[in-house]
Amino acid sequence: MNRPCRLLGAALVALALLPAMPPARRATALAAQELTLYAQRGPGPGATAPDLVLPWATRDTVGSADFPFTLWKARGQLVVLHFTGSLADSAARALLRVLDAEREALPPGSVLAVVSTDGPAALREAARAADVPILLLADTAQLAAGRYGAARRKGENRSVLFLVGPDGSVAWRADNFAARPAELAAFRRAAGRARGF
Repeated sequence: MNRPCRLLGAALVALALLPAMPPARRATALAAQELTLYAQRGPGPGATAPDLVLPWATRDTVGSADFPFTLWKARGQLVVLHFTGSLADSAARALLRVLDAEREALPPGSVLAVVSTDGPAALREAARAADVPILLLADTAQLAAGRYGAARRKGENRSVLFLVGPDGSVAWRADNFAARPAELAAFRRAAGRARGF
């Protein structure tokens, strides 16, 4: 039996035992199950964000292969990472504009980055088409998406938004992020907490 099946089996057994547990133990068991699920799906709040080393582009520049974006170099800053698939369609570019508009919720010096399955040249074209100054990261092999639990299948990622605090830990996470009003309000609150408001 492979590891994911064993983990799922253990989680189901624990769920079956929850009603018989005292409330304090039940809360601890639920928290452990949530951590197990995030271990399969990427880091959850409080976990250290896996490092990223990815080629990058903006609407003006394709970054040099000698100087990729590295998450650990952004320590001390608030970093927003949005994992998505290709930015070739208009809906994906519209989401870029929404994320760019949320930049004012972030403290000065924050990094706002979108991780896509597209290559750097295609990312620059998408940034030009959307007319946004967002940093776009090329994860064509989906290695970073896999570490963050965002990879769905080859060439396709789930839409997952991470807020990585200055200490390098995940401060907030939104799965299946679609920039709905409630999601954006939660993002603003999380950004406010991360900057000490």
